[in-house]
Amino acid sequence: MSIISYRFVSRFLSSRTILHNKNRTMLSNNISARINMIVMGNGAMMQPSVIVTTDKINYLFNCGEGTQRMIIEHNKFLKLGKLHNVFFTGTTYENWSGFFGLILTVADIKNQLKFYGSSKFEQIIQMYRQFLQSASKVELQHIVTDNSDAVIDLIDDDDFLIRSLSYKESTAYIVIAKDKIGRLLIDKCKQLNIPPGPKFAALKNGQTIEIDDRIIQPGDVLGPPEPGAAIVILECPQFDYLNDFYRKVKNFTPYVHGKQIELVVHMTPATIVSDSNYQQWIKTFDSNVKHLILNENSGYDLGLISSTELQIKLNLLDNEIFPLLPERQSSGENVDFECQKIIENVPNLFTYQIRPRRKFEILDSNCRYLNSGKIQEEILEQTEFKNRLDEYKSMAITNQQQSYPNVIFLGTGSSSPGKQRNTSGILVNVNTERSILLDCGESTLLQMKRFFGHDHYHREIGRIDAIFISHYHADHHFGLVKLIKERLKLSTKPIWVIAPYSILSFLDYFAINFENISNGYRGIACETLLFDKLTKKLNQNEEKQELLRQLVINEIATVLVPHCFESYGIILEIFGKKLAYSGDSMYSDSFDHIAQNCDMIIHEATMNDDLWQEAEYKRHSTISQAINVGRRIGAHYTVLTHFSQRYAKIAPITLIDDKSLASYIEKQVVIAFDFMQISFTNLARAARLKYPLEVLFDEEIQRMQDVVTKRNNKRKLLEEFS
Repeated sequence: MSIISYRFVSRFLSSRTILHNKNRTMLSNNISARINMIVMGNGAMMQPSVIVTTDKINYLFNCGEGTQRMIIEHNKFLKLGKLHNVFFTGTTYENWSGFFGLILTVADIKNQLKFYGSSKFEQIIQMYRQFLQSASKVELQHIVTDNSDAVIDLIDDDDFLIRSLSYKESTAYIVIAKDKIGRLLIDKCKQLNIPPGPKFAALKNGQTIEIDDRIIQPGDVLGPPEPGAAIVILECPQFDYLNDFYRKVKNFTPYVHGKQIELVVHMTPATIVSDSNYQQWIKTFDSNVKHLILNENSGYDLGLISSTELQIKLNLLDNEIFPLLPERQSSGENVDFECQKIIENVPNLFTYQIRPRRKFEILDSNCRYLNSGKIQEEILEQTEFKNRLDEYKSMAITNQQQSYPNVIFLGTGSSSPGKQRNTSGILVNVNTERSILLDCGESTLLQMKRFFGHDHYHREIGRIDAIFISHYHADHHFGLVKLIKERLKLSTKPIWVIAPYSILSFLDYFAINFENISNGYRGIACETLLFDKLTKKLNQNEEKQELLRQLVINEIATVLVPHCFESYGIILEIFGKKLAYSGDSMYSDSFDHIAQNCDMIIHEATMNDDLWQEAEYKRHSTISQAINVGRRIGAHYTVLTHFSQRYAKIAPITLIDDKSLASYIEKQVVIAFDFMQISFTNLARAARLKYPLEVLFDEEIQRMQDVVTKRNNKRKLLEEFS
């Protein structure tokens, strides 16, 4: 077995090969008291994935889109900082599509991450290197699993022996929990006159002691060891894998080191699981073995509670602008899993407890259903909020019906996903037949599933005719490949991808070397649609005219903006309405010119005003700067988005000191949220939402005010002593 170590020190990778060897012991005296295997993705919403958690280290098996957000949402028990090892059962995009976003997230908290999988990952790493410059502190170690026909020992630590067995480009993992040394029997210690203290500790740790010339073995005073167990995690992705699969994994018994296999996790498509040969192979296991099936037939379920709860609260303000998310399908709420041999249709965060005792459970705090009526009733009990809400509703003009064009915000956070806000994604519906997506951060497709519902999101994906990518930073395009793949299943008509050259080159490389998605998209460089800042004219060429005809819009143009290399803003004119989107940008004369007098400007507002120096360093806009752009160019309405996750619940717009902006803020500024749906006919209403929002999030606003005050006081002290 070889390990290849990477560092993302530049656009090229430094790498080195490391030898790996450990002595094995199957009885541990430093074993975790609690060991769980938790379903991260049940296959319906997210790619099949599980995480094994212990007191010290967590082990993740597969990392599809949305994995890092799931870990962040449930960090109380999943603990991102404890994640040291990631295992891949295969090389298809869905297995690892969330991995590189995860790397960027963990870069701030750890300096090493190991991952296990096919040698093909070397090429995948090379392909993604250009997007991982901010992860330069992380040493990434790749343990190759497919360079041997034999079983490979990957990990031998306090809790587990983990082994791999490869077939074609897939890998099965055998996770063997070690026996835990038995409990110290106090009565026996008393009989042997062993004094409490260090002697007890030594015996509990499996050490021999000596008292009064007597040798006392741990076995003299310890109860029987708590036996470990074996879990097998595997995938058979396609029918052409089956022959090699059956030949290699015919019998796992020789590889489990004398332990009983208790659970087999099948991350295998439903068509293969239902195949008669596969069913016959399942029957070859001992009758006590349970089989957990994770695939697309699982119940529609995600487990992102915080953002769903936020939407319920916002829905109370305006049910047109903040529609309730579709109810999830029932999945395993009242099933006695202990009595089942084949376990299917489980929700995300379904848990198999390995220690302290074997059992299946659905932790109610993790997978609970939210009672929207009860949540809203509790909020309405607050008198001040009810008064503000009544005032808003008396002033708001209700819309007769949804008009076009309209805008749905799928992701309004910056950098990385958080509990309440996903990364950038804005869906512009041109009419009932077609739409344009502005940026496509990781899990944009999942956000569409959540908004439109499992039964309808395919229709909405089929409507997307173009995707604009503003620049190459990961939070703006890590969901692009998945969306192209999904749409390719629905339509032979390629989707227009309007993007910088770096993104188009990446897509072409992916299509040639990994999965042929070339029929799913047609690339057009942002430069082709570029506004000429010297002549102040819009570019007109044949490719652009073809794009306009297919999108059925009046105008489209891009403009270079100051952020990173190849960063662009865009304007769209649809049925006489002008919409401008800044992408990520500082102040820009060119963008101001092209966005002049627009009906709606969607502008990034990453940081609060007191962090203007950090915003300038990172080439972002503060909230006041974004509002100033809207006012300066005569925008009818300015919609703020791309907030730092510091402001996940509410942007601190009330903390703005610039009184000259007060009138514009009052009537013409809108704070965007994930799953917010606005049209040009309800923007006036959306702008007035700020007032009930102030009361709804008063504690959060006060917390942010306290942070700003402390930060300002610290600055003053530093200035006094400098």
